[in-house]
Amino acid sequence: MASFGTLPPDAWLHHAGLWIESISQRLRRQQSARFALPKKQTAKAAHTSKKDAVMALLRRADGATAPEIVEATGWQRHSVRGFLSILGKTVKIARDAEGRYRVD
Repeated sequence: MASFGTLPPDAWLHHAGLWIESISQRLRRQQSARFALPKKQTAKAAHTSKKDAVMALLRRADGATAPEIVEATGWQRHSVRGFLSILGKTVKIARDAEGRYRVD
């Protein structure tokens, strides 16, 4: 029979015919249950991507300027221009003389 000093700290202990979780296993299980998302809510529903934020700005009646998109996303101006360029391949984007972008 092994002595208690040789058991790993996360071992299941057998006591009086019942299996009992070690303290560290019980704490780990409780913490994971505490921080788990509810079954009906998904991580995607709770998260809004930067693409979604830019699209919301572009769908406004007056559209959005590059500095507004920079402020909303934290991107640099050249990243905004690149994103709009790539987005323009799938969505019709119009730019007026004032530099405002809109989704048509």
